Amino acid sequence: MVTVVCIASVIIGTAALEKRYVAHGDAAAARTVKQFGRWFLIGSGAYVVWVWAVAVLALIA
Repeated sequence: MVTVVCIASVIIGTAALEKRYVAHGDAAAARTVKQFGRWFLIGSGAYVVWVWAVAVLALIA
């Protein structure tokens, strides 16, 4: 549960940063933050799936 909360806080923070950079007219920084958020979400999602799969396999074995 803590992992999900940490992941969500990073994603929400990157969304807030992106909005702030767009409001200030810094498109390059907004694009960088958006890319970071996207790759972080993909990586953290893969991590959550990995942990879930290992837990399920441990319960089966």
